Amino acid sequence: MGSSARARERQQPQKNGRSSFSGWKGLGAALTIFTAILTILLVSGLLVSIVRYGNSSDPLNSRSTIFRGHCPTASRYNLLIHLAINAIASGVLASSNFFMQVLVAPTRNEINKAHAKGRWLEVGVQSWRNVFHLPRSNLAIWFLFALSSVPLHLVFNGSIIQSKASTDFLLVVAAEPFIHGASFELPSIMEAPGAATKSRLLETLQNISASVSGEDAAHVWERIDLGECIRRYNDPDLILTSFRHAIMVINYANGTSADEGWDAASVLPTISRNHTLTNNHLWWAGPVSRTDSLVKDGRASTSNLIATLRLDSFIDYFNIDSGRMMMERESVSAAYLEMQAQFCMSERFEVPCRLDVENLLLLLVCVMCAFKCVLCAVVMGVVSRKGQDRLTTPGDAIESFIVEPDTFTVGMCTLSRNDPLFTSNLDRELPQSTTPRQWVTPSRWAGRAIPTSIWLLSYGLIGSSLILGAAMMGIAARDQSVIESQFGHAATNLAVEGGPRLQEASLLELTMIANIPQLLLSMCYLAYNGLYTRMFAEFEWAAFSAHRQPLRVTRKRGQQRSTHRLQLPYQWSIPLILVSLVLHWLYSNTIYVSVYEGHRWNWPYPASPSEGLQYSTVAIVISFAVTMLIAIMPFYIARTKLPGPMVLAGGNTMVISAACHVVRHPGGGGLVEPLETTSAQDGETSPEDAALVSVALGRLKWGAMAGVDRLGSNSQRVGHLAFGSQEQGVEEPVQGQWYAGTEGSERHLLFG
Repeated sequence: MGSSARARERQQPQKNGRSSFSGWKGLGAALTIFTAILTILLVSGLLVSIVRYGNSSDPLNSRSTIFRGHCPTASRYNLLIHLAINAIASGVLASSNFFMQVLVAPTRNEINKAHAKGRWLEVGVQSWRNVFHLPRSNLAIWFLFALSSVPLHLVFNGSIIQSKASTDFLLVVAAEPFIHGASFELPSIMEAPGAATKSRLLETLQNISASVSGEDAAHVWERIDLGECIRRYNDPDLILTSFRHAIMVINYANGTSADEGWDAASVLPTISRNHTLTNNHLWWAGPVSRTDSLVKDGRASTSNLIATLRLDSFIDYFNIDSGRMMMERESVSAAYLEMQAQFCMSERFEVPCRLDVENLLLLLVCVMCAFKCVLCAVVMGVVSRKGQDRLTTPGDAIESFIVEPDTFTVGMCTLSRNDPLFTSNLDRELPQSTTPRQWVTPSRWAGRAIPTSIWLLSYGLIGSSLILGAAMMGIAARDQSVIESQFGHAATNLAVEGGPRLQEASLLELTMIANIPQLLLSMCYLAYNGLYTRMFAEFEWAAFSAHRQPLRVTRKRGQQRSTHRLQLPYQWSIPLILVSLVLHWLYSNTIYVSVYEGHRWNWPYPASPSEGLQYSTVAIVISFAVTMLIAIMPFYIARTKLPGPMVLAGGNTMVISAACHVVRHPGGGGLVEPLETTSAQDGETSPEDAALVSVALGRLKWGAMAGVDRLGSNSQRVGHLAFGSQEQGVEEPVQGQWYAGTEGSERHLLFG
């Protein structure tokens, strides 16, 4: 193989073998496969939901129940499933962010065109400056990645819904023989004339009587003292999920047993009504609500046992502390004016809770994930092979500007990201920037590499979201304290009051409303991630002024090194993804879709479903506190000192270009032997180009080039700042020393 062929082989990327997936392309291929696997898993889950658990008549527009049983177990599964959902979503969205950053990375041609117009682009970050210089195909794919993320934020968490349940109960006041199957009839002794007797009251009482006196009574019914009975059933805010009916056993106030029952004619001599039993053991019975809208509002009932007992009855007062029950003197005989509650029988009953898959929403998630998978493949298969390689890392840009110096920035070696020319009229400032300037070591804080506008935009978005979160937290805490609320999708959390419009909203509308915080969080996360990306890109750039090192590039050649990441080191990118996962999971518990099944008090205990939104005050407080803690972390990194005295780049292509005008060592030596080529035709390089390549492939350091000082127009010594190879003397810039381009650039600069 000839020397010219070897030159072409070194300068042109290999089309086969492992080099095809070098640099970001290796991780890009892995993320594409990862997204495809997640999509397959989601589609498989959807098929299982439809085929095994779905409604055969209309599977897509129905819910599939994948679990039905103990409510605490359902809540635990729900938390774990939503943790998995947010892990999947974070992985897919991280993949999207990766490819979106690749898409906005500029090519050298795009940079040259921008510089020719007096504009600069940015390398190593996802920058809006680059968007308007991209090919239309890249811009279209970038927007498709962004738009396809919106449905994932708004509906993914809503594709799995926990249906909670609670139950009404019947309060029965009776003599002790009632719990052993003794006789009773309606109306009860204390029922007032004209009371709206429930049509199913008799059936329910018969069912209760048979149950409490049956063979399994010991397993179904629990005897509790009066204090426990009051605690269990008298709290109007308590939603019943583990107990149902209550039988309060009473005797006469003087301690005499009421085992013989009562005769209504004796108890109520002035009241005329039809009755057949002279030993009715049922003193009173009435329902108490603990379900439906009352539950959704977090207030199970406007009444407690005292109010319930007085409703449509001759009972005048009930003392919950002593258990003394007082009757109306005008209607009840003196012998029956006072009764004493002895104990209660409480029915054990676990209301069934469910985990449902909303198949239509899960289908939408599957479609969006599949669409993202296609976009990933397009970027890998088309965009990455279209035209010039995109400069995704600072090392890619440095190599490009060393090998092909930019004539636009000749003599501007002191150019820095915070140079006044970037905030002024570029055409007016550029001529001044090529004249010698005294060296002033720039600020070494990492945060200085980020433009003020980026800080303001990022924290304008993050701050606005935090203000919104603080307002939401204040409203939530006003209506329900942290202690009263529960973390997760608990039935006791309060409902969102949105008026008739919210009550009439469909499940899809409720899901989208509940997940708006997820969308805001992702927008803030992209801005947040961008701050870290910019600072760590600057750390990588500044390290060249502290010690000699090879370039980190997409395609490794010579002594260069290649990593699959774009910019953020794995020890930072992985924790940031985990932070995103945790925050999305926390936010999914702040406001959520609530689906209830309220079981009626009457046999056979039908359930009435209802939908709405609920919020957890404790989840909102935790989410806000964690978000605040995470939001201030970039300020800590921003106060970290950069290594060495290098000019601040901030990813600015003009700054990078200005620092890459390599000079020959005096005497013509000092560079590694150039490639033996004699022609620049047919992809071959000239000897001078080969020398540039040999510099870019070696270990580099930035600083003042030794031995190239010249006399300026004012007789001052003028040096030159640039990258130098291992054989060249590179020194630290001297404070107050004058630096600019070398005298006769065409003689000392290898090119340009």
